Amino acid sequence: MKTRKFNNSWVAKGAGCILTLTLMLSYNISRAQQKSTGNEVFTSVEHTPEFPGGMEAFYQYLGKNIRYPAPARDKNITGRVIVTFIVEKDGSLSDVKAVRSPDQSLANEAKRVIAASPKWKPGTQNNHVVRVQYTVPVQFSIIKNDGKEPKSEKGQPTNKVGSTKNKTTTDEVVVVSYKN
Repeated sequence: MKTRKFNNSWVAKGAGCILTLTLMLSYNISRAQQKSTGNEVFTSVEHTPEFPGGMEAFYQYLGKNIRYPAPARDKNITGRVIVTFIVEKDGSLSDVKAVRSPDQSLANEAKRVIAASPKWKPGTQNNHVVRVQYTVPVQFSIIKNDGKEPKSEKGQPTNKVGSTKNKTTTDEVVVVSYKN
């Protein structure tokens, strides 16, 4: 059987071709990433989107508008709803979704109020206004009314909304319903 000896220069040329091809491919990929459409959604930016008036104003907005759904309250359903949405370049909100929720009525209420919020100040990256995905946890809790908490004018259970810091120091919106 006849064996063929490879010339070392052929091996070196082959490795050089592979290296050149790899570099060209990675250069083209990085160039394609630079030629963006401008519609990318960022999850981390230099300047995050902001509700008009800041986060305290956002909590006040939620407090005025969120209502603990009666069916969930009657069944003592509590828990955290994680809502994600995109703050568009013009500050409007789109793609509002509840990615986790203990009950559909809680998810629908959190989505309804967030989707109806006024325009936000959009996020920026490299001095350009960009689309940013934002996540807000909303905690729904029920506390038995011992007569100390106020009721609405109609004697119905009231909602109390505030913010708290969890272990990861991100803000969390807490919706509390008091019932007899």
